[in-house]
Amino acid sequence: LTGQGNTYNGWQSRIMYYHWRKQRAADGECTEMTGFTRVCASEGGLPDAAAPYIPSVFVPSLTPEVLAKYGHFGVLNRPHSVVEFFRR
Repeated sequence: LTGQGNTYNGWQSRIMYYHWRKQRAADGECTEMTGFTRVCASEGGLPDAAAPYIPSVFVPSLTPEVLAKYGHFGVLNRPHSVVEFFRR
């Protein structure tokens, strides 16, 4: 799951993680759902309020200057966070 470190996206992530865990438990021991990681772009790569509840990796978000070049389209942080995740 990719996301951003804001309140709205944090709640979306918590709901998604809840349902992922529920489905994993329903599948039993033969499940293919063996791991969940949220790759989260946040200011300075710092943990957000959802961090204690969801397995997460934090990466720095794009700067406001970079986002301004693309009409402040904050969703660009999602592919950016995947790239940053693999650079680690």
